[in-house]
Amino acid sequence: MDWKEYIENAAKQMNFSEERTESLIGNLEANKGILKELRAYIQKGELLCEYKVKGYSIADILVWQIDHFRARLDRDTVFTRENPMTMMVLAVEKMIEISKDDKEFSKAFGEETGTDFIV
Repeated sequence: MDWKEYIENAAKQMNFSEERTESLIGNLEANKGILKELRAYIQKGELLCEYKVKGYSIADILVWQIDHFRARLDRDTVFTRENPMTMMVLAVEKMIEISKDDKEFSKAFGEETGTDFIV
């Protein structure tokens, strides 16, 4: 499966609008570093973590998102449950967002764990 087909399949599963899907594909075409990470994952099931945006690798973003997805599992509304394709697409999309403006993510990444804990 090529990367565009991968994105389109995942986007269908997540009910992305056509505009969101086209935007994601266009942004990936414009960012060869993130696209290389996605291709490696699709072809080999590996995270290269060679390309970083504002210091964050795709693995950093995936781990952060997984922690948040777990926190939402209690509500049983997460379409990412046991679906690595959708999790990877959301991580790639987040990486693109961070490349444009990382202020909100940096704050959330440093402060939010996504899980319940006592302070």
